[in-house]
Amino acid sequence: MSSKLYKYKPKYLYRKYKYRFKKANWQKKTGYILLVVGFFVFVGLGLKLALDKDLFNEDRANFGNFGFDREVTTRVPVKKKTPQVGTLFELNETVAGAGFTAGFSIKLPELLADSKAAKDMNAAMEALRDDLKEKYKHAGNLSLYPYLYDVSYHAFNSKEYVFISVYDYFESKDGEQKVKNTYYLYDYINEVMVDDYHLPDLYRYSEVQMLEVVNAKLEAVGAPFANSAEGFEFFVDRAGKLCATLTIVSDSGVEKEITVTLD
Repeated sequence: MSSKLYKYKPKYLYRKYKYRFKKANWQKKTGYILLVVGFFVFVGLGLKLALDKDLFNEDRANFGNFGFDREVTTRVPVKKKTPQVGTLFELNETVAGAGFTAGFSIKLPELLADSKAAKDMNAAMEALRDDLKEKYKHAGNLSLYPYLYDVSYHAFNSKEYVFISVYDYFESKDGEQKVKNTYYLYDYINEVMVDDYHLPDLYRYSEVQMLEVVNAKLEAVGAPFANSAEGFEFFVDRAGKLCATLTIVSDSGVEKEITVTLD
């Protein structure tokens, strides 16, 4: 049985046809060569058709009926880099004496971004800078100057926002005082300023946390506890800390405002 199978082995067939090829005349050799070439061409075409069919089936599976059934996918947006906050202008010249400090303690922010919203904010800071520089120019001898301009900023960022708080304090030797807090919440993903926000949310301060701190203060001054944060007014002080102002009523019925630093 093994002797019959041997003649079909590739090694035997190769030797057999090699011998025949050597013995054949040039016409037969040409025929053998054409048969071999034709065989390889046939095999190549078969492989190409098989591969083309697989690709065609894959395309149909992916694109459906000429692309109309194709599933639409959206490209994930590139993560934007958080813009930095730099110092636009700084001036520190003050003179203390006779219970009053006069002069200028100025530090203004600059949002380092190219959007219109950022440029608008920076323009507001530039206008404030120019106004303060003009006041400083005409101040003269600061030991005789009757005003104090104290302007500073605090900034922090999250995954979507940059928050900038500008503290603007004015005081005169006669006792006049003015405080102005200006806030900028910059959505750098959409490159716009956000107007509708809640300061405690930006500081990640819950109502429960606020009431714990506020009621500790109220207990210390002998005032009734607050049951909610309704009526609280929030602001950011010059150190960048979140504060709440609320009105309490004493036992004698007198109303009084108190301020509690939350952060």
